[in-house]
Amino acid sequence: MLRMHSNGRFIRTDKRFLSWQPALAATAMLCIILVGCAASGAQTASSQTASSQTTSPQTTPPQTTAPKAPQAIDQKLPVDPTKKPRLGPEEIAAIKVQNARAAKMNEIIARVNTAMEAKDWGVVETGSRQLLEMEPGKYSYYSMLGAALLNLEKCDEGLTVLDKGIQLAQDVTAPEDAEAKAKATTSLMLGYQGHCYLKQKKSEEAVTAFTKAELLDPQPGIVNFNLCATYYNMMVYEKKTLDRERLKAAVASCNKSIDADSSRAPAYFIKGAFLIAQTADHHGNVTFPPEAIVAIKKYLELDSKGLYVPSAKALLESAGEKVEKTK
Repeated sequence: MLRMHSNGRFIRTDKRFLSWQPALAATAMLCIILVGCAASGAQTASSQTASSQTTSPQTTPPQTTAPKAPQAIDQKLPVDPTKKPRLGPEEIAAIKVQNARAAKMNEIIARVNTAMEAKDWGVVETGSRQLLEMEPGKYSYYSMLGAALLNLEKCDEGLTVLDKGIQLAQDVTAPEDAEAKAKATTSLMLGYQGHCYLKQKKSEEAVTAFTKAELLDPQPGIVNFNLCATYYNMMVYEKKTLDRERLKAAVASCNKSIDADSSRAPAYFIKGAFLIAQTADHHGNVTFPPEAIVAIKKYLELDSKGLYVPSAKALLESAGEKVEKTK
C-alpha cells in the first residue's frame, strides 16, 4: 500500500520513499512563444529565473510556459501633405512633424521586434520606454516593457508596469475587434504577472493571475498548463496541502491544457499524480484510479525517454501494472 505524506510525496508503508516526483528540467522556464525560450534553468516554479540556473535539492517540478510576447504594430503615417486637398503652411508643417514622429516610432518598433526575436531584452526595455514616452496611453507598449522586465529579473517594477497596462487595456471601449485585442493582451500581461509572482515565491498570487488570464485568453491552453504546473509545485515542492476543491481545479487545468494540445506530455503525468492524490484518506493512504493509470501510460507513450519516466514507471509498478524496464 502507498501512503501520501503531508508534503505531497507518496511513500510505502515500510517507510521506503517511492520516487514519484518528476525530474523535468527547465521547470517554470520562461518560454515566450514568439521569441522562443527566454532562458533555461532547472528550478522550482517559485524560484525560476530567466538568466540563472538553480536545481532543486531532489528534483525539479514541471515546466511552465509564458504566453506569446506581443508584436509591436507599425504606426500608420498620416496622409501625404502634397496631395489634395490643399492645406495651409501651418497644416503642412504640422503633418510633417507627425510624419517624422510616426517614422521615428516605426524605427523603434522595428528595432524592438528584432530584439524580441533575438531575446535581447535590454534593447526591448529601452525601446519600449522610448515608445511609452512618445505614446504613454498605449497598453501594448506596457505589455512589451513588462515582458522585458520579467526576463531581466526586474519583477518589482514589472508588476507595476503590467498593472498600468492592464488598466489601460480595460478602459478600451471601442470597436469589437479592438476590445478583443485588448482582452487578449490583458491575458498576456496577467500571464507575465503570474511568472513574476513565481519568481517572488508567491504561488497564491501566481494562481490568481493565471486564473484571471485564462478567462480572457482566446487560446488558454498554455495558461492552463501554467496553472496545472503551479498547483503541482505548491503540493510537492512547497509542501502545501491542496484540499479537494483545489485538487479538482488542478485536474481541470491539466485537462484543459491537454484538450488544447494533446501532445503536451508533462500534463498527463501531472494529471495522473493529482488523480492519485485525490484518493488520499485521512491517514494518507492512496489508491490508483483507472483514469490516473491511463494518464501516466499516455505520458510514457508520448515521452518514452523523458525525465518523468522513472517516476511514472514506479507509480505503475506500485499499481500492479506490468512495466518495461528502463534500459
